[in-house]
Amino acid sequence: MLKGGGGFFLLFAISAMSAFGCDSPSPDTGAAGTGGVTGVGGASALGGTRASLSASGTGGMANTDGATVTGGTGASSAASANGPCVSQRPLDNDLTPVHGTIRGPGVEAVICDNGVGTFFLGSGEGPGSYQQALYTALELGATSPGDFSFSMPTNLAYAALDGYAGASTAAIGVYSSSDACGWFRLVLTFPIPPDVACPSLFGPCDPGCAPTNGEMALCEPAHPRRFYKALPSFRCALGDPPLGEWQLTLTSVSPNPSPSGANYYLTHGRLTATLINETDPSDTVQLDLEF
Repeated sequence: MLKGGGGFFLLFAISAMSAFGCDSPSPDTGAAGTGGVTGVGGASALGGTRASLSASGTGGMANTDGATVTGGTGASSAASANGPCVSQRPLDNDLTPVHGTIRGPGVEAVICDNGVGTFFLGSGEGPGSYQQALYTALELGATSPGDFSFSMPTNLAYAALDGYAGASTAAIGVYSSSDACGWFRLVLTFPIPPDVACPSLFGPCDPGCAPTNGEMALCEPAHPRRFYKALPSFRCALGDPPLGEWQLTLTSVSPNPSPSGANYYLTHGRLTATLINETDPSDTVQLDLEF
């Protein structure tokens, strides 16, 4: 969902997760994973204004078991998220830059300037109540390696971080996953291994391959991906158990309406979260972010 003129895209069609109810909207259908199983979530309609984000919704995740993305999507294998932070284009004026760290036993990274942005969605502007939305600045197909600087793992192509924290009102205070809906996801994408071959032209695709998004859905070598996530409580989910946790602390809240009059806020504060590897629950990462 594009927001403003800066080309910021909420990445709901990139991960192996289920969609949630409660304050989350009803999901669209996602793309199929490598196993040929179609996920739920998916990206909603694109729009050129901030209001379009609320119209299409800010919930839902895609592909419960899609562990790869074909070579035609995203940065090339030559790209790397392991380099130093580089100059990024400025965020929209109504977005607040997010800074902080991502740490775990096998993950160590900092968020670069303008790599991740956030804004607060007011009541009545989306399917839920109030939401602090957070997302990587560019869509997956154009994600810059400069959004993050990873020292671990050392062989990344690119990464993406997105999600939202629910809140009961637009006010200074502390909100958490114990009493509010919301989810967060970190997606690590690795280069396509050089020895991957796809003998099957059409699905079901061979291991290491995935169908393209084109009309023919041809099998192509795919980028391996690793997913970390925090899911809400049972009352917010559509069948998935809770996983991980998050806490949002707002220290400043002020109205920031769009030109169309939509109900948005400019906020500052801190977000901490524990995200868990979907395929290995012993593997976790900690987000410690300020905005």
